Amino acid sequence: MIRSMPAFQDNGRFAMDRYQRRLLQEGYSAAGFEQMLRECTGYDAISLQRELRDAIEHNKGLQLFYQPKIDGRTGRVTGVEALMRWHHPVKGMVSPTVFIPVAERFGLIGALGQWVI
Repeated sequence: MIRSMPAFQDNGRFAMDRYQRRLLQEGYSAAGFEQMLRECTGYDAISLQRELRDAIEHNKGLQLFYQPKIDGRTGRVTGVEALMRWHHPVKGMVSPTVFIPVAERFGLIGALGQWVI
């Protein structure tokens, strides 16, 4: 499904800030990532990567939203950026601050890129 503008505002900034702070404290360890993912989201990284892989392979719940880039001086649209969102069938909207790190960690980022193309 492709839409021209974001349909909702992602409130992932707080989770991402906590995620970054914890990773620094944990020395970027995998254990730190797992713990932070559970604390911020209640998600288990292993389950989430399986579900994300399924979403990619079966084209379920992934969406792109196009957001215009506007020149602040002229007010003209200078381009667009594609924002990926994942609507999980049970958990609802999963923040990109959650599923992108999972995709990177488990080697799914390339598959996400192919999905976009």
